[in-house]
Amino acid sequence: MNHETLRRGRSCHSQWGSVTLVTSYVLMSKWTSQKNAQLVIQNAELHKLKQTVNAKEARAKEKHTTVFKKGFGRHLTDPELIQALGSQELEKEAEVETRSQRASVKEARRVARAAVEDEWKTIKATHVRAYLDFSDR
Repeated sequence: MNHETLRRGRSCHSQWGSVTLVTSYVLMSKWTSQKNAQLVIQNAELHKLKQTVNAKEARAKEKHTTVFKKGFGRHLTDPELIQALGSQELEKEAEVETRSQRASVKEARRVARAAVEDEWKTIKATHVRAYLDFSDR
């Protein structure tokens, strides 16, 4: 990516993973105008901030809203509404189930990692003993 791409306002966010990389790139570059560098940094920070805010808002909206067909209101005893609420409950249960599965997988990995770590410690201890025995000869 060259300076002209950044000056023209093209998105550099897909190529740079974080604001700190953009900041370090701008500071290391030989830009004569400090205002341009400051604008690029502010733009990158603003973009990251908007991403996090939009992600939080989208997550909150998905869990608490039921969208009716054609956008019109429905009576609460409408069969379509009851079916939609039932499907939402099924989705919540499936989400809880996947969370518990992920937690069990994480716990299994933690236990396996601990077992490997213990085995590594025993291997290191036997190696140190063997080394000391050999050097004592």
